[in-house]
Amino acid sequence: MMSRSCGCLPRPPVSGVTRVPSLTRLRVAARFALRGVWVRPEALGSTFVWTKRDHTITLILPREQADFARDDEPEVPAVAAWMPTPRIEATGEALAVHLISVDVSFSGPLSAADKAAAIAQRDNGDKALIERFADEAEALWRGPHTMAEEAAHAWLAQVRVTSGQPWLGVAVEPPMQYGRSRIIDDDAGKDLMAFGPTQSVTFRSGELALTTAQLNEIRDQVASQGEPSVAESLLADARFLAQEAEVVDAQRAVLIAAIACEIKVKLVLRQKAGSSRMDLLKLVLRRTSNLEDLLGELAMAALGVSLRKEDQPLYGHMRRLNELRNQVVHRGANVEQQEGWQLVVAAGLLFQWLDALPVVETEGDSHRSGREESSA
Repeated sequence: MMSRSCGCLPRPPVSGVTRVPSLTRLRVAARFALRGVWVRPEALGSTFVWTKRDHTITLILPREQADFARDDEPEVPAVAAWMPTPRIEATGEALAVHLISVDVSFSGPLSAADKAAAIAQRDNGDKALIERFADEAEALWRGPHTMAEEAAHAWLAQVRVTSGQPWLGVAVEPPMQYGRSRIIDDDAGKDLMAFGPTQSVTFRSGELALTTAQLNEIRDQVASQGEPSVAESLLADARFLAQEAEVVDAQRAVLIAAIACEIKVKLVLRQKAGSSRMDLLKLVLRRTSNLEDLLGELAMAALGVSLRKEDQPLYGHMRRLNELRNQVVHRGANVEQQEGWQLVVAAGLLFQWLDALPVVETEGDSHRSGREESSA
């Protein structure tokens, strides 16, 4: 984040006196939409408070169905804060909460009086002060709003594992901001500014566009009732999770990409190795799943070529993919989004390298169809 000025509007200096900017009780208020957290009726209206650094965080459940609605947001679709739920008889009363509110309270050098002064100066034809006020209000809002997002996500993560409610999404899926978030002067009881949910635009490479030849090949596959291989389908899933999912899940993308690579390598080794090595190869493949081994010594023994010797950078990515996969499985490690996407891209390059390998022919070989995917 770029550095900002202190946030206080200029006041006339007093000779010989150092002025300390006066602080105002400020609050960032945000609302978040949920998939429907089931609670007992008596939990409605509950308030939960904790602190983080110099900020007080308050998470509030709705009491009435109309809670958290505002008349000054005509563009925001109306959502009942909670709804009755169909449930199995004699299992107890339950209501589905669809909206929660999170407030973050703190002190800051901006006030409703500063806003009024900036508006008055704007109305006299000078916009400089109101523009600076807007910049400073946004700078003060941004950090506490991030805290509110993190608090809502952390709360939902705990709810997921405590409740066992399977419809609440995956661990990385945060609750989405509902309507606008506001920074408020609590001393004056007035809003300073409001901010809608973040908007984004995605640019993609035109090289991804399908050609007529590819579309014709797809037609032939459909006509012959051919299905994509398991490995290719898993890699497509990993691509989606790593970059295009509504909630990017780099951790699962890495797990799926590693599985896809293992399946693909074993399939290609079975398809392209000479028949004289096949019995031994099948025995070794049952006991080996490490990508480094599969793409190194085993590939050299079966095909006379190894990724380690042919493409060291790509082999390094596969080694890292295997390492990160093990860290996720055994230690629950997190995966950075950028690295997750890079490793998924590398998995696609591995598939291309494997597909380009020639079939190893030995004396007595006959043509093999090679669709042994189910045993990979």
